[in-house]
Amino acid sequence: MRSRVEARDYPEEPVDGPNIWRAKGGDRIVWVGPPRVGQAIVGSVLGIVDCHSAVVVLGDHPDGPLAFMNFEPSPSADALGAAGVQAERSLGMPRVFDTEWLLG
Repeated sequence: MRSRVEARDYPEEPVDGPNIWRAKGGDRIVWVGPPRVGQAIVGSVLGIVDCHSAVVVLGDHPDGPLAFMNFEPSPSADALGAAGVQAERSLGMPRVFDTEWLLG
């Protein structure tokens, strides 16, 4: 795959992959959820990825693609979303802002 990326041999757009996201430099990904054994947690936030350059994000779940997104709106789901937004905003403005997504 590395040789294909270096040769700029990319698949044609669009690529159907609902479990694959393209994050640009400056994007932030906040992982929220219930506590897990051995995982540090701060106010429902399990982790934050601050993307300094383009990355590919792969979502996976043992029950199938994106099973973690199959949830019913509820006060607890709203609270998780709010915790994620608050955590991201607490970091301030990103220091990087890429206008397009490119690997390499």
